[in-house]
Amino acid sequence: MEQLGLEGVHKHVGQEPSGRQFDDLTLLARTVTGNYTGDFAKDDLEGRFARVPFNPMVNAGAIMTAGLINPNDSHTQRLRHIRQQFGRLIGWTSKNNNVSKLPRFNKNMARQENFKGYNNIAMGYLLMATGSLPHTKSDLHKDIHPDEDEFDFYIEPAVTEALKLYFSICSLEMTATDVAMAAATLANSGVCPISQDRVLSQKTVRNCLPVLQTSGMYNASGVFFQEVGLPAKSGVGGGVLLVVPQLMGICIFSPRLDEQGNSVRGLEMAKKLTSKYLVHTFDGTMTDTSREDPKLPIARWLANSCGEAIWAASNGNIRTLESLVSQQRDLQQGDYDIRTPLHLASAEGQLEVVKFLLNQGVKPIPDRWGGYPISDARNNKHQKIVDLFNELKINYTEPFHLVENPKGKTDKMANFEDELMVIELLFAAAENNVDNIRHLVAQGVPVHAGDYDLRTALHLAAAEGSLDAVEYLVSHGHPLNVRDRWGATPLDEAKREKRKEVINFLQNYKANIN
Repeated sequence: MEQLGLEGVHKHVGQEPSGRQFDDLTLLARTVTGNYTGDFAKDDLEGRFARVPFNPMVNAGAIMTAGLINPNDSHTQRLRHIRQQFGRLIGWTSKNNNVSKLPRFNKNMARQENFKGYNNIAMGYLLMATGSLPHTKSDLHKDIHPDEDEFDFYIEPAVTEALKLYFSICSLEMTATDVAMAAATLANSGVCPISQDRVLSQKTVRNCLPVLQTSGMYNASGVFFQEVGLPAKSGVGGGVLLVVPQLMGICIFSPRLDEQGNSVRGLEMAKKLTSKYLVHTFDGTMTDTSREDPKLPIARWLANSCGEAIWAASNGNIRTLESLVSQQRDLQQGDYDIRTPLHLASAEGQLEVVKFLLNQGVKPIPDRWGGYPISDARNNKHQKIVDLFNELKINYTEPFHLVENPKGKTDKMANFEDELMVIELLFAAAENNVDNIRHLVAQGVPVHAGDYDLRTALHLAAAEGSLDAVEYLVSHGHPLNVRDRWGATPLDEAKREKRKEVINFLQNYKANIN
């Protein structure tokens, strides 16, 4: 592709799924001129049809592809070139020139392929018969054999050279980590992540990945595309290469194969990845909050999963909640404090929202402090909501909030218009993800921005014992005495959760500034 371009390659090999076994001898009849009559012999004779392998993923296509690579060089030069190109995919560079980092050539395996690969040898000559295999035109030399009953039998070198190179490529060895790095280079638009070497152009990667997607898993490609939805290539050695564009490359290795020639465990592992993470090509059409989106920082994914519903419930926005229900979003999911939409609707006196959530099957659950939504309604004197919860006949527990000095100094928190970014900041603080906090602050989110419960990033970092986050927030101007809905400061939260390191840091910092 890099040397010949898309059109140049597809003059010799196609990109269509074959629907046949990988070693099938059938070729794709492709119209060149005229109309298809149904008589293959006549059509070929009149030049109306070209015959090419269906795609590079079947053996015929792989042999043809091997024949296209530097056909005028010697076998040694061609194999060295290919090893170096594969090496660049996995991090080798010509500057370090470390041969041990190149894929290893297994000569014994190549010889076994040569002696036993009769079907592949037949394919090589079939490709030669189509005229598509690159070769130098052979002149019919005068027979010089002295015996009248013998003649000089000619073997076309282009066929043997293509087959020899194909068998050699099939005998290159890489570790699973190497293959994963090659996949990561494809995922990274052709730039190797560890060497930063642009191995392939973006256009080449874009043109290659659809062929992996539709033909890379042999006869199971369609089912694999539907269930896993990632560009992939399996091999009869038991490996499965997966490309998650703009995210990562994966290699799964387990040699036991199914009847299509794919790794049995490799397929199951790929399915499990898709069941846990939003990586399927068409996951963008879904709003599944039960699976993680690895393309987002974990804090942002968590914020997206629960934040919109909680803010809508807090503000009495039933229309948004109805929309989320139609998207199959989980309206019972809580935030970093296990505060749910039902908690906030109860706290803010949103009676209709509470009724709506209960009618949707949302059940009251306790938050971080053991408080149920009924406590929020009771504390804020929303009696109708209290009566509604009492009808459910649940044994509610009362929350425990530690507030050592309720009349002490109180610092102001900051308001920020992008509510989801505030929630992301608090999730990042709870996860001790300083990089994510730094990124959000750089986007303009105040370090002491507060949520619907007046909770700030320092509250969450202190409660979870996230010392790195605490140090960052305080050093960047987060006030120490901001108070949440119940009057608790970050130090109160650290004490309630017995976070000794955070307690010591905050107390020493407070003593120093006083």
